[in-house]
Amino acid sequence: EKNLKRKFILWVGRADEWKQPLIFVRLAKKLPNEKFVMVCRQGNNKQLFKKIKNQAEKLTNLKLITAVPIIKINSWFKKAKALVNTSTAEGFPNTFLQAGITNTPVVSLKVNPDNYLTKYYCGFVAENSFNKLVKNTSLLSKNSLKAKKLSNNHFIYVNRNHSLKKIELIKKQIEYIA
Repeated sequence: EKNLKRKFILWVGRADEWKQPLIFVRLAKKLPNEKFVMVCRQGNNKQLFKKIKNQAEKLTNLKLITAVPIIKINSWFKKAKALVNTSTAEGFPNTFLQAGITNTPVVSLKVNPDNYLTKYYCGFVAENSFNKLVKNTSLLSKNSLKAKKLSNNHFIYVNRNHSLKKIELIKKQIEYIA
């Protein structure tokens, strides 16, 4: 990536309770010297979305974007120092794959599918602790060497395990077994 400066901490998702978007807003409050971007579209909970908008407007270091066309989302990932995930539980989030293919490490509050983030050193997991989330986010944004290592590992992991080639191979194996 030549001349591509990583500028902010990113959160991408819907305004759903289980995704806990307000934790990201709290994180932005806690780290006032960092820039944060939240790509958040309205889920079923209109009240939660309104609350996010109101709180985001009060913060000078948090930019809320309510809609990004799917074709343009990767450009946000490419400019991010890290992707933050605040969900209570998820399978394997698409945002983790998007982060991986754009060389972006993950800072997760809790979600760590098959422990890959820690096992392959692709990001940090805060074990459901807000304080650890703050510490991990801060560490990644300040230590560019550590961030670069995690970014590279994440890119390699996603390409090795989730590329189209890999998926085609798995499909062939399943067809062969069936």
